[in-house]
Amino acid sequence: MSGNQLNLESLAAKAVELSGLITSSMKLQGFNMPSLAPDCPNYPQNSEIQGPRMMLIETLWDMLYLTMGPLELATLLPAFVCVFTSYSSI
Repeated sequence: MSGNQLNLESLAAKAVELSGLITSSMKLQGFNMPSLAPDCPNYPQNSEIQGPRMMLIETLWDMLYLTMGPLELATLLPAFVCVFTSYSSI
């Protein structure tokens, strides 16, 4: 998708598509689904899952960038890092 075609709706559709691909691959291969629980399993190191997962992460970052804009994102990014770090240690 070229940069001038990126918008929240197209990115959201891509995120839904990739989420479905990850979920179906994990179920098909018998992996437990990740959750927000402190003891949830990590994603398996499997190219059928990791490839779409990395694309999903990139898509979600693009959505965040479009939603916030470059200045607000740059200003708030350190706060996001603190929240993610704190959350992951719960």
